[in-house]
Amino acid sequence: LITSAFQADDTGSIPVTRSSFLMSNNSEGKIKVEAGKRYSWCNCGKSKKYPLCDGTHRELEGIQPVRTWFHEDLEVSFSRENGKLQLKVEKIEKP
Repeated sequence: LITSAFQADDTGSIPVTRSSFLMSNNSEGKIKVEAGKRYSWCNCGKSKKYPLCDGTHRELEGIQPVRTWFHEDLEVSFSRENGKLQLKVEKIEKP
């Protein structure tokens, strides 16, 4: 269902269900991801587009985003607990 790699640039804008991208160390939210698109997840916790990468990690040594591609439209719940990015992938319920 999901493949990932550590390479390439970040994706464009993505709809996020939170009004602010500046998140604290223990933040959470949900975003919808689209089939066939690549998503770069922030792994440093400093991105202004959190949970997505904005390239801020380049200023930090040894930290890379997690890059994923999805094969279907899904909803991803995210949280940052104790400095670690947590992702939970769920199918979107149809009305």
